[in-house]
Amino acid sequence: GDMLDIRIVSNVDGTVVVYWRSPGGRGRERLFRQQVRAGEPASRQIEVPENEGEWVLEGELSDGTATADCTFAVEVQVEPVVRVWLDGLGCEAEYEPGTQDEILYQANVDGEVVLSLRDPEGIANHLFSDRVAAGQTRSAAWRLPEAEGEWLLRAELNDGQASHDCPFSVYAPLTPPTFGDYSVNWVDAAHTCPGDEVSIVVNVFDEDGV
Repeated sequence: GDMLDIRIVSNVDGTVVVYWRSPGGRGRERLFRQQVRAGEPASRQIEVPENEGEWVLEGELSDGTATADCTFAVEVQVEPVVRVWLDGLGCEAEYEPGTQDEILYQANVDGEVVLSLRDPEGIANHLFSDRVAAGQTRSAAWRLPEAEGEWLLRAELNDGQASHDCPFSVYAPLTPPTFGDYSVNWVDAAHTCPGDEVSIVVNVFDEDGV
């Protein structure tokens, strides 16, 4: 869809007929005729074809005494995209300290992926770099941090062409306390009838603050 500026030069006066040949040589289409004077460049703009592949522009003097060709490629520009995630519970999940997991990453174009990790204090550290092929999912075994808090795993493609974040948290699991010994006492012993209100104090001797 871009505009292509075609320049034509001939060493003799005449008429140049310009064609283009589609990828694979499947047919030739005439584009235009251009009057030229010896040694004077002439130009014409055309719209680049939509189909991808190798195209050939052909110029031919109308009397058939000379020809020239120019090959060019039409490629659709792909916006680079990179992804990174954790194999276990994925991103935005809570993990136990030191969990053994895998980092998975992929990109839609060939290039170098740089993995880094930002700690709960906001300090980023480089983990590793890897060359990837378009569409290929790569993996690396990884032990999650021991320190608790909010972490951020980042993948960056080709010096910042694209990036992707995978946030996760690390927290030790909460376990209910166990009681080895306790006593139960009535606060007020004057309870003589069913339905009377009473207060009970439980003293736990294993763990402070429970």
